[in-house]
Amino acid sequence: MTRRQQGFTLLELLMVLGITTILLTLGVPAWQNLVERMQVGNWQRQLHGALNYTRAHAIHSGIPTTMCARGNGGGCAADGGNWHRGWLVFEDGAGHRDCQPNDAGSRCQHSGARILRVNRGPEELRIVNNHNIARRVHYNPMGLSYGYTGRFTVCARHKDVADKGLVIANTGRIRGTHADELLDCPRKDA
Repeated sequence: MTRRQQGFTLLELLMVLGITTILLTLGVPAWQNLVERMQVGNWQRQLHGALNYTRAHAIHSGIPTTMCARGNGGGCAADGGNWHRGWLVFEDGAGHRDCQPNDAGSRCQHSGARILRVNRGPEELRIVNNHNIARRVHYNPMGLSYGYTGRFTVCARHKDVADKGLVIANTGRIRGTHADELLDCPRKDA
């Protein structure tokens, strides 16, 4: 009796490697697009949730409430368009519309206003906005956002992944955007 060797021939191994390479070449970009679509949708929902929370707090507490874009120091940004760094939600009864956290991080330094939420932003993505909401969105105790109407767009990194956005009306209502309402996004691959 002769013994047969078990295993793969070189030709079989090369064919399996070739097929695997083809499948990975086709599958990895699709997987990356899926992950990016999920990230864009997730950050749009987080931004929407934070805006709804800010408005609801103003209504239920009877205290004007502000949500501002975070700057490098962790407080409200001095310049506009930094929403990708995150946001800060705070009670704004004094009407300062600005907050730099104290050492404990629970109150604003100058006004003593209570900080309600701090959110790190999607630094891997960009959030663009129009000028009315470049630095902040402010809600009065009626839930209205007079003067703070505008649009946000959460930008995907690649042009073949859809951007998602939000619109804030004078009434304070927040809704998703239609495709023609999205703001222009900077792209790495454009």
